[in-house]
Amino acid sequence: MAGTKVNLADFPLSADSLVRLLREGRDGEEARFTDQAIADWCYDLFSAIDCKRHVADGRYSTEAAREVAYSVALQFEADFLNVTGRVFDAAIYRSWLAELRL
Repeated sequence: MAGTKVNLADFPLSADSLVRLLREGRDGEEARFTDQAIADWCYDLFSAIDCKRHVADGRYSTEAAREVAYSVALQFEADFLNVTGRVFDAAIYRSWLAELRL
């Protein structure tokens, strides 16, 4: 089955998109996005929430989404020097999803 090309720009800045990306990272066997791309997108979501430019979807807490998005971006920065392979493992993605109560 051929994978569909999806660009992170196609994900609206919303908690729902955050959940989709965290699940992608958690499952990660054939991840479509690098951890850096996910972390950069999460920083954009964090900023959008602070500036009230995000898409409120009502299914997930905006404050929880803000905190998780910031955690992802911050963790990537903390792990910046780890340039070998995948920076985040499935367990850290599961912990972020748990913070969103999933």
